[in-house]
Amino acid sequence: IVAEVATLENASCGQANGGFEMEITSGTPPFLYDIGFGVSESPTFKELEAGTYTVSITDANGCETKETLTIESTTTELATDIDNIIDATCGEDNGGFQVIVDNGTAPYNYNIGNGATDNPIFTDLAPDVYSVTVTDAAGCEAIHDLTVVRESEAISANISNLQNAQCGQSNGSFQITGNGGR
Repeated sequence: IVAEVATLENASCGQANGGFEMEITSGTPPFLYDIGFGVSESPTFKELEAGTYTVSITDANGCETKETLTIESTTTELATDIDNIIDATCGEDNGGFQVIVDNGTAPYNYNIGNGATDNPIFTDLAPDVYSVTVTDAAGCEAIHDLTVVRESEAISANISNLQNAQCGQSNGSFQITGNGGR
């Protein structure tokens, strides 16, 4: 059996998305292929992580050959974290957060569902659950979910029982009732 690697696709973004296809130029079909995950009749292997693989090829006569190949990782896995979460306060849309990126390939795009931006800082956010997608120049993605909470309600006051002062005296009064806040 004479075999060679016909195509090879390296893995990217730290994912199992590499693969290869074998080409047989001599031997007696049908051929069986095995890279350690079970025997297959297909010469195509997909969804492989970066690493070294040995493919064992057996023909109809029981002849066998082995080829070793390496699938490289073309880009590093994009790693992100969320920092400086600021909760919304006083009934306002004043929450925010910052995305921190480790690894990956600059420049980065950030999206919380309202269009991509190159700015990792999000401000003026309402209390809500946000899903931020970070995409690097190599097309790798990382997704984070976070919650901006309403720290306190808006404060309001009601004035009641207003009694004006009489005859130049300091005998006026009123009652104040506060709502909201903490």
